[in-house]
Amino acid sequence: MLIRCEEGCERKVIEKMNEIEGIIDYQETIGTFDIIAKIECRGDGLISKVLRLPEVRKVTSLTTCAAQATVIAT
Repeated sequence: MLIRCEEGCERKVIEKMNEIEGIIDYQETIGTFDIIAKIECRGDGLISKVLRLPEVRKVTSLTTCAAQATVIAT
């Protein structure tokens, strides 16, 4: 999940994301999006929870294919 936050609120969003079940890992980034989060979920409930955080301006999902990831890793 790619997340764009209100300017200067990245740490606050990360603190709140720590309380949301299903977020496995995250990293702050520089560029169009402020945080990239690795999530594990079924459906869009998790994305909706992140979107409800008042400091979050935009969320874009990015899906990986396990078979292709294995080929890239070898």
